[in-house]
Amino acid sequence: MIESKLQNLLGRTGDLIKYQREIERLKGEKFNVFTILQVESKENRTHSNFIAELLNPGGSHQKEKRFLELFMEMLPVKLEDFDLEKCWVKKEHHDGKIDWEEGSGGRIDILISDGTQEIRIENKVYAGDGNLQLVRYHNSKAKKSTILYLTLDGREASKESRGELVSGEDYHPISYKTHINTWLEGCQKEAFNSPILRETIRQYQILVQKLTGTMAQDEQEKLKGLILDNLEEAEMIAKNYVSAKASVAESFRIDLKEHLKQELQLEYEVTIGNSPVDTISQIWIKPNDPLPNRVYIGIDSFSVDHTNYNPKLGIGSYNPDGKKGKLHIEHAKSFEWNSAWWFDLEVFQDFEQTSIEFTSNDFIKKLNTDDSFRTKLIEFLTEEIKSYLAKQVPKIRESLKS
Repeated sequence: MIESKLQNLLGRTGDLIKYQREIERLKGEKFNVFTILQVESKENRTHSNFIAELLNPGGSHQKEKRFLELFMEMLPVKLEDFDLEKCWVKKEHHDGKIDWEEGSGGRIDILISDGTQEIRIENKVYAGDGNLQLVRYHNSKAKKSTILYLTLDGREASKESRGELVSGEDYHPISYKTHINTWLEGCQKEAFNSPILRETIRQYQILVQKLTGTMAQDEQEKLKGLILDNLEEAEMIAKNYVSAKASVAESFRIDLKEHLKQELQLEYEVTIGNSPVDTISQIWIKPNDPLPNRVYIGIDSFSVDHTNYNPKLGIGSYNPDGKKGKLHIEHAKSFEWNSAWWFDLEVFQDFEQTSIEFTSNDFIKKLNTDDSFRTKLIEFLTEEIKSYLAKQVPKIRESLKS
């Protein structure tokens, strides 16, 4: 009985998805410039740049302060006496040199200021939180300031970033899924008589909906009704969805680890890190002759969790003591730092026109059904990893000589 109900629910849900995709096809929404240019998850180059341009009263959209007004209206905190007539917007604002002891300085993704008040936006699409990041922005503020923590799902900042700051008081979480999506809807309406602007905003909104797993409003309501009619079955699917995906990811990770061990056994130890059900999930590679400062190489992330820091699999150098800031400060010129712990991170390129993202249902499905693709991908990744090790390990040894 339960099996037939599950099949019925899955079938009807599948019909909704097919319907939505057909509507997307008829409207031409599958053609998305952000997807084509492969800049979907670029936090600063894509998301911060686009949002800041719309917020800027002097932006090329020529709607003056209207988009900024709409943004202020949807915020969870109401700002008194913010003078929109005097506002200016800046991307990647330098907030002073980082002082790890005082907990100040850094770079703000988007700054909105009227000369008296500020809105500081920390934009997190997939990147992890920086050490004391929100604390530093809070301590560095010279004016009356509001800190917004923007993520895909509106989650709270990590303890490492927020310290003792209180959510809803010292900083305010907002989401792409709700706040930005709603704001973009309003921006499109304001741009009704500017076709290129309107459709560009729509393309960006489609990207936001893709990243947040949001359906069109009509389909969302139908899906909610379907779930409410089948609550027990929907609950069972929800409870097993992540573990089903994680089983495919874990099987692949183990096979890749074993293949790497065969290839690297004389020089490296290969181990696995957190599970694919966790927010981050890795393969660790440590030279048998240890690197200075306990640095080692990591392949991240095999996580199927949609809130993970970066959906695309990559390889980088990991400093377990990075949060103390010592290696970061002493060797800042030697490495490209991607976070307080990772440096010289490289994302693996698409393989056979497929992005290597374990959060992607399409990618997991392909791994699970296409043995040839799976085998060739392991070979591809192994060669890419060996190439990274060949250039990176000597660089680290040379840079970190005492």
